[in-house]
Amino acid sequence: MQPARFACGATFKRSGGLWLLSLIIVVVLFDSALGGSCKENKLCCPGRDSACVVQNTPLNSVVEDLNEKPCYCDHACLKLGDCCLDFKDACGG
Repeated sequence: MQPARFACGATFKRSGGLWLLSLIIVVVLFDSALGGSCKENKLCCPGRDSACVVQNTPLNSVVEDLNEKPCYCDHACLKLGDCCLDFKDACGG
């Protein structure tokens, strides 16, 4: 049996439940690293609303990674390009 290969170059030997568990952990960690969620934070705002934001880091902290930047759940984010990844699905943008 061939080992499973992923786009990132990682390989996993297929061994039933352990392989599946490893894949689930990778997906969950990757998903949480991508940024905030409008759905999880129950945010969807019409127009432009600077309070309709998902903070990925504590306020007044230094942003060291682009994934830590805040994302927005207002409809202006479509024009400004700073929407949370699930904005269109969660808010119908």
